[in-house]
Amino acid sequence: MRSVRRQYNRFLISFMVILCLVCLGLSYWAIQSSRTVHAQQTFEQIYSIKRAFLKDTVQNLIRDIERIRTIVRGRAVDSMVRIPLLLEGYYAMNPASFTALAIELFTRKEYQDVIDVYLRDTRSSVDLYRSSSLTGSDPVTMIQQSGQWVDRYFGPYRLMLRINEDWVNIRTKEGVAGIIHGQHFSNGAYIWVNEVLDWQGGNDYAIRRIHPNVPHTEGMLLSTQMQDIKGNFPYKTELEGVREYGELFFTYFFKRLESDEIAEKLTYSARYDRFNWIVAMGVYIEDIQEFINTADE
Repeated sequence: MRSVRRQYNRFLISFMVILCLVCLGLSYWAIQSSRTVHAQQTFEQIYSIKRAFLKDTVQNLIRDIERIRTIVRGRAVDSMVRIPLLLEGYYAMNPASFTALAIELFTRKEYQDVIDVYLRDTRSSVDLYRSSSLTGSDPVTMIQQSGQWVDRYFGPYRLMLRINEDWVNIRTKEGVAGIIHGQHFSNGAYIWVNEVLDWQGGNDYAIRRIHPNVPHTEGMLLSTQMQDIKGNFPYKTELEGVREYGELFFTYFFKRLESDEIAEKLTYSARYDRFNWIVAMGVYIEDIQEFINTADE
């Protein structure tokens, strides 16, 4: 009887041990599964947040480009108003010196290149002053074909003015480049700009216009045949996506900021039609995972 009882006790103890081990195993599996699911959900949430951050930052910059251009163009509009007022005073004060005073005004630093100017003596049909941008034999038609122009007479002198849109665009691009180069984001993120020359792609399809990571390459021509270290064609992918949809999220491999390390980037690119620009920003996917690992410690 005692022998049976001892066997029963041993069986009961063994069963309880096995049951405890099974429970521990199931608990460990549940914890690990939960951690895996949590890590995946955390990664997806942060990935989604990063996507939104990239898109918002790029779209905000595109709106800033328009604001900068409006400010720059406002300076040209002010010049269009100020120059005729000054010339009215010159002509009223001393008509004999009007031509010399007008030309001196046109060549001042604050007006030169900002405004295209055409001044003509209608008595002799002689061009007294013409901006270098007004090429050809018919500057009047050139000016009248522009969106905003002024046509005034001061006695026998005819003055025509228009905004130099090339100057506006150049100054706007310089302002945007200054902003982008002056920006600092965490984890080596930055914004860059490519200017498209041919929306069909191919060799020399674009110019690397602004790039804080590799500023020495600004101005270089790009090709849709360029590959990253994994054999991807990022410029081709970007061009085709932006051309069709106006914007695009995609990944490719590129060197890190202030480092020669190559890593995979999540990138958002958007089209800015006025300058044929593709404005883009990216974050490195490894940095997203490192952030999650740090948070779980």
